Amino acid sequence: MDGCVDHIVVAGKFADHFSRAYTSNSASRAEELKQEYAAMRATYHGFPLTISFDVEIVSHIISSLKLGKAPDLESLTAEHLRYSHPILSCVLTKLFNLILRFGKIPLAFGYSYTVPVCKLQDSRTKAVTTDHFRGIAISPVISKTFEHCVLKKFGDYFRTHDNQFAFKKGRGCSHAIYAARNAIERLVNGGITVSLCALDVSKAYDKVNHCALFVKLMKRQIPIALLCVFENWLSNSWTCIKWYSTYCRFIKIEFGVRQGSFLAPSLFAVYIDDVVSR
Repeated sequence: MDGCVDHIVVAGKFADHFSRAYTSNSASRAEELKQEYAAMRATYHGFPLTISFDVEIVSHIISSLKLGKAPDLESLTAEHLRYSHPILSCVLTKLFNLILRFGKIPLAFGYSYTVPVCKLQDSRTKAVTTDHFRGIAISPVISKTFEHCVLKKFGDYFRTHDNQFAFKKGRGCSHAIYAARNAIERLVNGGITVSLCALDVSKAYDKVNHCALFVKLMKRQIPIALLCVFENWLSNSWTCIKWYSTYCRFIKIEFGVRQGSFLAPSLFAVYIDDVVSR
């Protein structure tokens, strides 16, 4: 990696790389969004919280977790939850409802480790740098269970425009191409000149401004209890880099939504929805 083979040094290089990625492109714009969020948050109430988690939904989520995945920082996997005593569902249900009640998450929920994955098809014969890698975060398995419960109970707050095909179950690139082609053909057949504009959002996951995200969620009248959970969660997000068996220092995620989180696609979809729907 950049001419280096020492695992500790390489892990440090990735930590520096991802630390730079979790920054804002414009400090002035970030400050404007921070002020907009503070002004809106001061008088925000949102819809009342009328939903709570029950043992049935937690048990269902645990039974549907995918097995064979990498363990988290505490060496816990979905198998530990799946084959544990049934009383675990009761304990987790109480925990998740307390999180909603107080708007605070356990500190461990905010800690993950990131595994760099090479994007090059031929990385054995080409010189690689940190720019050729993307990071996949491995989150705590209990926090993943909580995220699934949030999506199950509060999914209506994360609905997006029909013109958006990314980050949706059952939708993908082929659907977007089909819709775009139909629209273009219809306009061309009507004698209208069509101009296309493509935006590269390959780095957008790492650049999500949390204040802007909160503003968009408040415009959807998200319950204040759930908003407090997201505020606490995103303000206390940390990750370290795992390279082979080596772990580097923890770096704070100031911007972006953590890849590997089940909530991340839904939050990112909300973040870009007003752009896609135009």
